Amino acid sequence: MMLQVVGIGFTICSLILTLSIWREGGFDWVSAQGRTRKLFVSIGWLCMVVAIFDSSFFASGWYHGFPNFFRLLVKSIGQIWMPLLMFFSCFFLLNRELKASVSPNFYKTPMTIAFGLAVLMVLGILFGWVRKQIEHKIAVREARQEEIRKYGGDRSWYFKTSMDFINAHNDTSIKRLLSYTVMDKDRDKGENEEIRKAAVAKIKSYEHWETNLIQILEGKEIGDIFNAYGFLELDKLEHPEKFIIPIKNSIAYVTAITEESIKKPDNVFLSFTNIAALCHILDTQFKDSAAEFRPSMVRLQQVLDIKPAERSDKSYAQGFDEILQESRLGVKNWLETN
Repeated sequence: MMLQVVGIGFTICSLILTLSIWREGGFDWVSAQGRTRKLFVSIGWLCMVVAIFDSSFFASGWYHGFPNFFRLLVKSIGQIWMPLLMFFSCFFLLNRELKASVSPNFYKTPMTIAFGLAVLMVLGILFGWVRKQIEHKIAVREARQEEIRKYGGDRSWYFKTSMDFINAHNDTSIKRLLSYTVMDKDRDKGENEEIRKAAVAKIKSYEHWETNLIQILEGKEIGDIFNAYGFLELDKLEHPEKFIIPIKNSIAYVTAITEESIKKPDNVFLSFTNIAALCHILDTQFKDSAAEFRPSMVRLQQVLDIKPAERSDKSYAQGFDEILQESRLGVKNWLETN
């Protein structure tokens, strides 16, 4: 904090001194032409202020990477030597009698050195800024190349986090992986497909993935069943005969959830039943076992035909009606063809 106060104080004092010396003609030795003299003095003073402020406030670190002694030298120049040299010259330039008693080089040389050092430090600051920009661009390019190597191109945040999770997944259950096998209609189709394939490959790398999937279907978690249906809709089972009873049990649970959602105006769980996917699963993977599922599907149709309570959330009403009609149609078509 002390350095900042000194820096501000120096700026104010040096400006007052520079203007006073200018008014008294103390800078006439800089150049015979007034415009050139004004330009040199202004640049010198401005560079000095920038250099001192950088040393006191910003610490841009443009000398990063240089030896320690050089960094200490730069700091001492910015914080001590430049102000001392300038004030030394000002002491003579403001006193005509004292100025006349010494050689002109006695006050010209320190001021020239101070302004010269200031210009060099500003050039150093610019050099440091340019170097940082180049380093940043190199880092961005390298990160981009790493991203292309890792993800195969410019990908969304969702894609990258999803693939990172799938690749790093080491849980004993496939439950969380199942959510990545369900296609998200609001996201890029190509990325969705790549995520789904990666998740499916990871799931099937588990030796007992089918056993784990059966446990999920028999569990009473509608979100997990939704994801399980999404997985089964697109991926074939190795032993479908083992899934007949678990799927029948899941249908019973989905039917109970559906009935509750239809009857209660504030219940939104119908959107988590994934009944359309269930109908597709039964049609594609259990066509020869349709008789096993028919009683359960008849009961599900009876529940779906119940007149729904008016939704308390009007913004959800349209979405609810669309899901209900889609579910009714899916079950009706399945019963007609099986």
